Amino acid sequence: DVRVRWEAADAVMQIDGINSEKLVFSRLLKDLEDPKAETREFLASRISYFGRTRRTDAITTALINRLHDENLKVRYAATVGLGEIDPVRFKALIIPRLIEILDLNAGKYYQYDAAEICAELGPAAKEAAPALIKLINTQQTDPYTKNRCKDALKKIGTPETLAAIQPIEEAEKKRLLNITMLNGV
Repeated sequence: DVRVRWEAADAVMQIDGINSEKLVFSRLLKDLEDPKAETREFLASRISYFGRTRRTDAITTALINRLHDENLKVRYAATVGLGEIDPVRFKALIIPRLIEILDLNAGKYYQYDAAEICAELGPAAKEAAPALIKLINTQQTDPYTKNRCKDALKKIGTPETLAAIQPIEEAEKKRLLNITMLNGV
């Protein structure tokens, strides 16, 4: 089971990361080529954990290859993984996929992460602004994702993005004022 292999790999790397790195990474990278999409998605969503601390070319190359996977969720997981490793370095590769994730019903997990990566990129993510605005104004978007979109739009900082979040911020201020008044503070 890929989850068991992942947990074992994580434990081995914590015990002896230097001596076990080659063995662990070769196994994880092999799992990224698994015929089952669920296995590839799971690994693509987890392997960035090692990529953030070790910056190995093997991990980033494997994730870049998964950007073209036939399965949407694998592509989304690879996009988020590259964004978690180094969003600035991979900006040109991930921005189109981030927009795709934000535009489609990709699921709140991927949309939240995509909005978070856009927030990290700040003004460099201005191409994603229309998708972020659309997502923040969609009724079905969960509050956590909406908040992440608001953060991203604020950090992008164009007049259009700041105007888009103004009604949300005003509503938040009114809500806080009402809470304060109800509490007698």
